[in-house]
Amino acid sequence: MIKEYLVREMSDTLDRKLNMESRIRENSASINNLDKHISIIRKDINESDSVLCPGAAETMDQKKIKELTEERKKLLLDNESLKSLCSDLETRLAELQQIYDYSNKAEQYSNMEKYGINFSEDETETSHLQMLEIQEEERGRIARDLHDSVVQNLTNIVHKVEFVSKVMDKDEIKAKLELKTIEKNVRDVISDMRDVIYNLRPMSFDDIGIQTTIERELSRLQNISGIKFNYKTTGKPYKVDSVIEITLFRIIQEACNNSIRHSGATEISVVIHFKKKMISLEIHDNGCGFDFKKVSATKKHEKTGFGISMMKERVFLLSGTIKCESKPGEGTAIFVDVPI
Repeated sequence: MIKEYLVREMSDTLDRKLNMESRIRENSASINNLDKHISIIRKDINESDSVLCPGAAETMDQKKIKELTEERKKLLLDNESLKSLCSDLETRLAELQQIYDYSNKAEQYSNMEKYGINFSEDETETSHLQMLEIQEEERGRIARDLHDSVVQNLTNIVHKVEFVSKVMDKDEIKAKLELKTIEKNVRDVISDMRDVIYNLRPMSFDDIGIQTTIERELSRLQNISGIKFNYKTTGKPYKVDSVIEITLFRIIQEACNNSIRHSGATEISVVIHFKKKMISLEIHDNGCGFDFKKVSATKKHEKTGFGISMMKERVFLLSGTIKCESKPGEGTAIFVDVPI
């Protein structure tokens, strides 16, 4: 009952938001047309050399400009109001999504009990906070990626296009050279967007499946880190739900990146076991290891071990289990079991 209400409320809120965004775009187009119209009239006034009654012609043109300017002002005010309402609706959507996620999580707790999987009181108390931290961390990472690459390149392209429009008639050679630079920048934007899309969801999942995607990712990590990666599977591979695939892939990414950054390992092994009612994942490295109990005791207060928490929350949402074993000087091993 609650989830159905939340779905309806989110759908209605989203529809209202999309409708307002459409009105904003329409207003913006109208404002653009008004600017062009006003510019044409002003140009006509400047170029006018009417012999009969120039004063009267200018007065009519000035009156028209005033009317168009007033109309433009109203559209700008309307857009400001619509943008404010859109922002409120976006906040409302985020709140509804959080409540919906909590509702889903309550169901997950129920499912965990069916599998005989239990969490301590401390883990239950902090799970919601950890989930929000993970969401905000992911959003922050995406925002940084877009700002540092895509947005800056697009801004640069806009400036170069404006420059080309000014020199095109005066210096054709210079304009062509700038267009070549713009072409390169556009290709850079496409490449950056592909990287962002890959980080959100590798397109190869839909084309070649999880195993080849993992092999390619480990090969990429090996090339950039110099660490030797080993990958193998046991059992007969089978197709699993795409949510399970992407979760296992993200855990492999997170664990391997943690190992590259912190362990000093020279070799990392990844193994996937295809079992009858379970898919299991093992990740081992031969790095420096760490005192897992000490990290577990301090992470709540010092926000250390965030990568482990992220992996744990991902597995938890699939009603699975995750175990991390590590000792100083003996490397680290992560074991994940997910029911199918």
